Amino acid sequence: MNVKQDDNTYSNLPAFGNGMLSYFCLDPLYINLNSGSFGCLPKFVHLAYNDLSQELEAMPDLFIRRNMKTRVDEIRAMLAGLCNTEINHCVIVPNVAHGITTVLRNFPWRENDKLIMASTTFHTISRTVECLTYLNPHPSVIKLELLFPASHEDILESFHSCIKTQKALDSSTAIDTPGEFNTVVLFDSIVSMPGVKLPWKKMVQICKEEGVWSLIDAAHSLGQELDINLGQIEPDFWISSALEFRASIGGEERIIRYCHSLAIHGGQYLANILQTKVMESPSRYPNELIGSMVNVALPLSGNIKPSPNILRQFDQALLDNKIYASIFHHNELWWTRISVQIFTEIRDFGKLGEVLIPLCAKIQEDT
Repeated sequence: MNVKQDDNTYSNLPAFGNGMLSYFCLDPLYINLNSGSFGCLPKFVHLAYNDLSQELEAMPDLFIRRNMKTRVDEIRAMLAGLCNTEINHCVIVPNVAHGITTVLRNFPWRENDKLIMASTTFHTISRTVECLTYLNPHPSVIKLELLFPASHEDILESFHSCIKTQKALDSSTAIDTPGEFNTVVLFDSIVSMPGVKLPWKKMVQICKEEGVWSLIDAAHSLGQELDINLGQIEPDFWISSALEFRASIGGEERIIRYCHSLAIHGGQYLANILQTKVMESPSRYPNELIGSMVNVALPLSGNIKPSPNILRQFDQALLDNKIYASIFHHNELWWTRISVQIFTEIRDFGKLGEVLIPLCAKIQEDT
């Protein structure tokens, strides 16, 4: 199966697929289908990082007191251009969790304030929210239940309904004075687990219409989405990670097109091998949930609940076979999340299936 790609502009590079592995720091025998968790470092980025570290260590005071601000501003300008916003709206943070925690910890919360959070919120973020409840005053936390597969239309309806319900329960959630806030809505642009795209731009619009604050975990957006126009969308807070940003080795549009196409075709290929299904939207746009990550159901009974022992079995078998994709339990089914990169090929999905079929059969038999 071939995934269409345009090699004219980048003719000096090999075609996307396993030939690109030589540009990354990966063990050439390891099949990484989990770059969505930790990113994947190209060799030239690794070299640049080492050069920067050497510059810092050579003259620490010169770097920290004089040169670092210029370097940071250069990065902010680049990111502002990438996201179509003003440079003064861009701040560099160590990671997404740190950025979101900074926002949550610096709201002057009041007793009647509310924080609406999706049930699919990444665990480090949800733990920060839990910690907030031990402070006084703190917001009431309302969980918006999201179960997949679900259509974007249904997600928007549930999202809007939840906000309106909370406003109806407490009229104090309306914002009457600029600068005041009473309700903050925390949601993803692309959920981590399962790896699905949300209609976050329309969700931001709903927040604006309802007079509530939007706080978006956009950890997976850079590298999976094009046309991110924050100046036009105007979320209140949008925190992302540049771990997956790799435009200089293929062009961002070309990369995203390849990864998205392979995620669709590879997901279906793996589902056919496992005799299961892809997590698709139950709408006339079945691929609207798929970016560069795709979720495929495992041939394992959903009645088998997650446990440390079962997850260790998956980890051990996958790593022993020098391959890895995330495994999780969601909405009464077991799934694997495959993250596609420019070094991924359709046959990598097949190799994952070869490991998962006997493994799932063994777990089913032993449980």
